Amino acid sequence: MFKKILINKDKKYFVKNTDEDFHTQFGSVKKADLKKNKGRVKTNKGYELFIIKPRLRDLFEKAKRGPQTIRLKDMAVISAELGINKKSFVLDAGTGSGFMAIFLSSIAKKVVSYEKRKEFFKVAEQNKELFQVKNLKLVNDDVVNVKEKNFDAVSLDLPEPFEALKSIIPRVKVGAFISVYLPQIDQVKDLVMKIEKYNNEHEAKIIQVKTIEVLQREWIVDKRRLRPKNVMLGHTAFITILRRVL
Repeated sequence: MFKKILINKDKKYFVKNTDEDFHTQFGSVKKADLKKNKGRVKTNKGYELFIIKPRLRDLFEKAKRGPQTIRLKDMAVISAELGINKKSFVLDAGTGSGFMAIFLSSIAKKVVSYEKRKEFFKVAEQNKELFQVKNLKLVNDDVVNVKEKNFDAVSLDLPEPFEALKSIIPRVKVGAFISVYLPQIDQVKDLVMKIEKYNNEHEAKIIQVKTIEVLQREWIVDKRRLRPKNVMLGHTAFITILRRVL
């Protein structure tokens, strides 16, 4: 577990062991300075850094990556659209490396995340330990076999989400939101068509609230420049928000 971060506007160093001096290309920081929770420190070569405790956003940079992960820009929008708060019981499926499940657990009361592939499940377990998450339950099983019920929100990152939805819908509270993360628009169309058919055949009803994508463009702001960066973070996936209404 990373205990401290040494940072300035140009560099960031993650510190695991505060019982010995920390070495950088700009010199070493004394172990006595590493005991601080905040403030300025200097290396033996006079290079100045600030010492802080790592936050969730920092730890994502050091988390183990297995399969493709949901980007932070999408995690934030999904969490907002699902309306998650400290009382929420959330289902996550398609755990992958566990990034989304861990992000959700930082907001919700409890998160249960299903991943059927053993190799991905092991990666998620390692990341759960890195983040020291207490309110996240990881399950190595297909979410069609979901045991829990009365979910306040659902986040799905699955190639064929409707097969899972058939099992999940009866276990979701009426009024709850469901997010489905899909890279291709034809997958979204297929999902919507299948939901329409489901609604015609079942008492429970699901509506499509919206389908969106999140584009992120960073700007350069300094004394000489005020313009967008040349490269932006564009399409990653389509986020479809559903809601159980009956």
